Order: sequence, then structure tokens, then C-alpha cells
Amino acid sequence: MTAIAAVFAIVALVAPFLGTVPRNVPVGVAGEKTSTSQIEQLLTTLQPGAFHVKTYGDADALRAATLHREVYGGFAVDSSSATAVVATGASPVLGQFLGNIGTSLGATVDDVAPGSKADTSGYGLQVAATIATLAAVAGACVIARTAGRRLSAQLTGALALAVVLGIGVAAALQLLGSVAGAFLQVAAVTAFAVLAVEAVVLALVRLGGLVAAGLFTLLIVIPGIGLSGLTSAPEMLPSPFGAIGQLLPQGAYGRLVQSVAYLGGGGALRPLLVLLGWLLLGALLLWLARAREVAAGRSRDTEAQIASLEAEAAEDDDVDAASAPKGTATGTTADSGPATS
Repeated sequence: MTAIAAVFAIVALVAPFLGTVPRNVPVGVAGEKTSTSQIEQLLTTLQPGAFHVKTYGDADALRAATLHREVYGGFAVDSSSATAVVATGASPVLGQFLGNIGTSLGATVDDVAPGSKADTSGYGLQVAATIATLAAVAGACVIARTAGRRLSAQLTGALALAVVLGIGVAAALQLLGSVAGAFLQVAAVTAFAVLAVEAVVLALVRLGGLVAAGLFTLLIVIPGIGLSGLTSAPEMLPSPFGAIGQLLPQGAYGRLVQSVAYLGGGGALRPLLVLLGWLLLGALLLWLARAREVAAGRSRDTEAQIASLEAEAAEDDDVDAASAPKGTATGTTADSGPATS
């Protein structure tokens, strides 16, 4: 089982990087129908299958859609000018890609959600997501082994670790320039993501020991490194890897950090719900583990009571046997001898 999980982890980690190209990337066009049709035709010709084009009434509507993560950007054209709307904070790679197309068309590039100038690849955020998740797994395993079986003690330790990691990761991202600003929001998002992973791992350790936590790492955490799409975009990964990655902790965490740090909260609902789902899954598994432990404890108590009653009954039988009158058996033996005259 472990070998199969390891092979799966390797495939899921490497495969997404082997074919990273735009696939049905949502982009918008805005302006008069004649102009937008020409741009749409140009995008289709430029790279077939790369874009899924949506139409908006004007440039402001396109900017709003970009900030809400409905599209990664697009092109607004009127009678006198052309603008390429991009959001490098949502995806550095796609932001640069759309900006380059706009520049080649002579359009003005408008970055409505600029990302970090110190980390134009998004690599720092991916590393942070990976380290935070691995630290959550390792920390939960340590807490499960050192805090005893009391659930309240384990949850207290998990919450404390989540807060510490949240502050630490947010500070590191700020210090390295991978994320600029929104320190408290990033710290809160990190703590929430860490707590969600910890809840699942704590439950798995209670249910199946450290082996279960190891399988979680192989099947969920390691594949999530490549499937997160944080250095590119989910739409640039081979199908269905991009969609799967957004349901894993790292992908949801990274998307949520991008939303709160660069997009003013736009598009935050979906990754927030994903992380909430992991937290609820952890809570459910913890409840099941606790219920199983209570049932096992009651079963042991019942068995102990039965064993105690059986022992008492055996002692009573021994006492009765020891206190039974012996004269009858002795007398019979004495009188049974031959009479002498």
C-alpha cells in the first residue's frame, strides 16, 4: 500500500510540470462588437484552445470581473485606444502573458492587481504553502503523541501551533517580498489552513496511527505541491490536475492568499469553502475517533465487570466446597468395615 501511494505521489508531483500551457484560460473582451470579435478571432488564431473568451460591456466591467477572478484579464477596445487588463497578483505567468500580447498589439497594459515585484514567479508562495502544510502534518503528529489522548489538550496544541505558523509564515513572506502587505489577512489565512490540516491529521492518527498520517502525506500533501498551480495557474495544468489541485490544501491556501493580498478579497469564497471543508472533515473524523474510543472503553469496562463477576462466583463456589460437612462421607467409610464378634 505504501509503495503504491509513493508511486502515485511521484506521478502527481511530476506530471503537472510536463505540459504547462494555457488551456481554456478565462479572459475577457470589452468594447464594440466589431472590435471584440476581431480580438476574439485573434486570440483563437494565436493559440487555439488556449482561451475561453467572455464578453463585457466596457473596460470597467472587465476590470471588475478580473478583480473578482471571473477572468485573468482581457482586452478593452474603443474607437481611440486599446487596453490590456491584467492581474499579475492572480497569476504572474498569465499576467505577463496577456501583457505581452497587449504590448504586441500596441495596447496600454493596466495591471489592476499587481503582484510582488520581488517574486514575479510566485515561487515563494508555493514554497510557503508546502512548508506550512508539511509543518501542520508534522506538528499534528507530535501533538498526537505528546498531548495524551485527551482531545481538548490536542486541540489546544493544534490551535497554538496554527497561530504560531500563521504569524511566522506571513512574516517570512513579507520579509522575502513574496507577498507585499496584508500581513494580518495572510497570517489569518495561514493559521486557518494549518488548523484544517491539523484537524484531519490528528483524527487520522487517532484512527490509524502514524501510518495513516504518512499515507495522507503521500496521497494529499506531496501531490498538492505540483497540483497547486501557484507558479502558473490551474488552467495551465493538464486536465484534470488543475481542478483537483484547487481541492487540496495547498491550492486552496495559495488562491486564498492571492485573493486577500492582491485582489481585495475577490474570488476568496471558493478556496475558503475548500479549507472549511477540510476543517469539517477533520472535525467529523475526530468525532468518529472519539466515538470509537468511547465505545471501546465501554466494551472494556463491560468485559472487566463480567470477568470480576465470574471471579467472584468462582470464589463463592470454592468457599462453599470448602465449608461443606465431611462427616457423612467419613462415617460411611468407617461403618462399612466387617463386624467382629
